[in-house]
Amino acid sequence: MKVLIAYLCPTISTDYSNKIKYKPDLSCDPVGLQVEIATYKPDTIIVGSNVVSAETLQKWRSIMGDEALLSIIRRGSSMSDIKTEMADSLNISHYRTPSVNAPFVAQYIIQKLCFSDDKRENILSAVIGYGAIGRRIIQRLIREGHTVNVYGPSLANCSSRAEQENIARSKGLLCHERIHFATSPEEAVKNVYYVAIAIDATSVVASGRYLSKEFVLSMSHGTRIVNVSEFHVFTDEAMSCFLKRSKQSELSILFDSHYRDVNRLLDQIPSDNKTFEVCSKAMENVGCQAAMDQAALIVLARIAVEQTIHTRMDFRRMFGLVSALLLSQRGYAVTIVDSHEKSLAGRSVSNDYRHATLIENIPHATPSRLDILNKEPNEGGWKILDKLTESEKMWRDQFCSLTAFPELQEIITDFIVTLNRKGMQMWDNIFECFPQLGENVVDTHRSRQIVTLYPSETCLTNQFNFHLRLSGNNGTMIKLSKQNVLEAFPSLDLSSIVGGIQSDGYTVNFLQLTKNFLCFLDSSHVQFRWSNRINRVHDNVVVLNNGEELVSKKIMVVGNDQVVFKDCPIKDHVYSMIRCSLKVPNVSGVSQSFKIHEQDPVGIMDVAPTADKQYLLITGGMGFVGKQGLLRNPMTQQLADLVIKSVRKYLPNEYEAIKVDVPIKYYLYPTTPDGLHIVDIKNDTRLTIGGGEFLEAPVIAMIAVDKLFGPKDPMHMSSVLSSTRSSLSLKLFYDTENRSVGGSTDSDTNTEISSNHPKILGLS
Repeated sequence: MKVLIAYLCPTISTDYSNKIKYKPDLSCDPVGLQVEIATYKPDTIIVGSNVVSAETLQKWRSIMGDEALLSIIRRGSSMSDIKTEMADSLNISHYRTPSVNAPFVAQYIIQKLCFSDDKRENILSAVIGYGAIGRRIIQRLIREGHTVNVYGPSLANCSSRAEQENIARSKGLLCHERIHFATSPEEAVKNVYYVAIAIDATSVVASGRYLSKEFVLSMSHGTRIVNVSEFHVFTDEAMSCFLKRSKQSELSILFDSHYRDVNRLLDQIPSDNKTFEVCSKAMENVGCQAAMDQAALIVLARIAVEQTIHTRMDFRRMFGLVSALLLSQRGYAVTIVDSHEKSLAGRSVSNDYRHATLIENIPHATPSRLDILNKEPNEGGWKILDKLTESEKMWRDQFCSLTAFPELQEIITDFIVTLNRKGMQMWDNIFECFPQLGENVVDTHRSRQIVTLYPSETCLTNQFNFHLRLSGNNGTMIKLSKQNVLEAFPSLDLSSIVGGIQSDGYTVNFLQLTKNFLCFLDSSHVQFRWSNRINRVHDNVVVLNNGEELVSKKIMVVGNDQVVFKDCPIKDHVYSMIRCSLKVPNVSGVSQSFKIHEQDPVGIMDVAPTADKQYLLITGGMGFVGKQGLLRNPMTQQLADLVIKSVRKYLPNEYEAIKVDVPIKYYLYPTTPDGLHIVDIKNDTRLTIGGGEFLEAPVIAMIAVDKLFGPKDPMHMSSVLSSTRSSLSLKLFYDTENRSVGGSTDSDTNTEISSNHPKILGLS
C-alpha cells in the first residue's frame, strides 16, 4: 500500500517508510498531482485544499487498473474540490475528517469578532450555521451574555419554535432562552452587532439557499462580520454588496478561506479599503494543524487495517502471547519472562470472561464526561486517588480536553471499531488454525449475538443510531422492544429497562484462553522465565532482577514498566483504570451473555454465565488509578458498592444468594487519554506496545511483528498509534475555553525470541 501526501503537513514525519511519499508542493498544483500519480502510482492519496478533478481521478484509475483498491482522504470537511460523483463511478473510496478543526476555528472567530471590550447591554449577535463550529460559537456567546439569532438551512421550513428546537437538539445544539431561531438569514442578521458565518458549503449548494444581496443589506451600519465559509456560499450580488458597503465603512468584515478563495477576492479589494480583510489564517494554530494531521492519519490507518491486514495468518497480556505465537510460527524460538508465578498467569490483568463486540474499548472521552475524573464514584465520577502525581494530572487534563473534541473522538472510534472487526475475524482464524487454543474458550461462539439492555428510551435510540453508523453493512443488529427483552431474559428484573440492542459478538473465557496459549507455546518449544522482572535494558541486553542477561539483536516490549520504558511515550500516556468483577451463583439460570448500559461510574456492565452455567461473571465500574495499581480505599469501595447496587437492581435472586459476603475482585484496564493503543519504534531493534485489550490483540501484534520483521505495509497504522503521545500531545489537546494542555503494569511479561534467525528479544 503506497500513500501520497499531497499537502503541507509539518506535524507528520514520513522518514519511517518508503511507502509514504510527501509532496507538499502539490497542494497548489493540480497538474503536478496528475504527474505524481502517474509516476509514483499510489493506492491512497491524502489532500488538503487540493483540487482533484474528474480528469485526475480518471487517469488515476486508468493507471492503477480496475482491480486496485483506491482511496482519497480529504484533510478537512469540505469535499467541494473533489469530484466525488466521478470517484463513486470509478469505485474510488473517499473519506474526510469532518469538523476536527472546529474548536480552533470557533476560537479564532470569537477572537476576531472583537467583542471583548464591548460594554453595551443586551448585545445581539447572529450565527449563520450551527454545525460543529457554529455550536461552539453560540455556546461561547451565550456565556458572554449575548442574545443569539441562529440560522441554518434546516430551520428554513420550520413552522414552530418546538420544531426548530427539535432539529437543533438533533444536531447537538442545546437550546437556551437567549437563543432565537430564524427562518431566513436575513431575519437572523437584522439589528445585530456581530455576525459569525460558519455555514456548511455543501448544505448550501444542496439546498440552493445561498446567502444573497438581501442578506448583506439586512445588516445594520457598524456590524462586525467574520466568515469562515467557502466564499461560494454567497451569490455574486452579495459579494459585490459586501465590497460596496465595506468601502463606505458601513461594515467591518473578515473573510477567511483557502488560498484560491482568498486570491480571487483579494484582486477585487482596493488597497485603501481597510474595513474588508481577507486571509487564510483560521487553521494556522499549531494545535489545529496537529489535530487535522492526526485525524487524516487515523483515517489512513483505518484504510490500512481494512486493506493490508489479512485475517488468515501463516503460521498474561494477550499482545505478548499472540506475538509469541506469530513469531514461533515463523520459526523463531521464544522465551517469555513474566513477573508472576505461572499459576497466576492472566489472573491479575482481567476478569475471567470477556465480551467480544464491535464496541469494546471505544474511546471514553465523551462530552458528558468533562469533569468525571474530578468526581468520586458516589458523585458519578471516576476519581479514586486523593492525590495525583504531575504526570497523572497531565493525563487527566488531556482526557478532559478531549471531551470537548468529539469530532476527533468520532474518527478514533471508527478506527477502533475497524480494529475490533478485524480482530474478531483474526481470532476466528486463530481458533480455526489452532483448535487447541480455542478449546473451552468460546462457549457462545456459534450464536454470535450479544444483547445490550438500556434503561431509557433516549439512551436506546441514541445508541441504536450509534451502532447503526458503526456497523454499516458489516453486521447484524436488531433493536429489541421491552417485550422482546422480557422474552429473552424472563428471570431478570427488567422493570427499569425499556429495550435493547442485539448485535454481533460472543463471550470469551479469557483465563482459559491464557492457559491454552501457555500450554500451546510450551509444546512449541517456547521457554518461560516465571517470577522474574526486568531490571534494565541496555542496547541489546536485557538484565533480569536475578542477574540473568538475555542478549538479542531486536527487542519487543509490551506493558508499562517505568524502569524499562524511560524514553518511551508509554510511560507518560498509558495509565490504568480499575474495574470491578464478581462471581455469583446463577440462581436464575441465565443462559446467555448480555450487557447493561448503566450510568457512570458503573457504565456498561458485562454479564456472562460460566461454561457450566453454575455462575455468572459480572464486570462493571470504572475508576482512574493512574500508576498506583490495584488498591483498596474508600473510593474503590464506593465503586464496588455501586456495582453491587446494580446487581441487586437487575439480578435480585443472585444478590440474595451473596449479599452476606460479596466476592468483589478488581483488575486493571490500561488506556490512553484518546483510547488508542501505542506502538512505538525507536529504531529497527526496539519496539514497544501499550494500552489496548484482548480483542485487538491479533491486529496490534501483527503490526508490531511486521514492523520488526517485515513486511512494512502496516507502518501507516503503527505510526498513527504513536504520534499523538509524544510529538503532538502538548499541541493537540485543546478546548473551547482556549486552554492548551499538554498503568501500572498489567502484565510484566517479557518475550525473548531467538533461533537460526538473528537473536531477538521481546519484552511484553
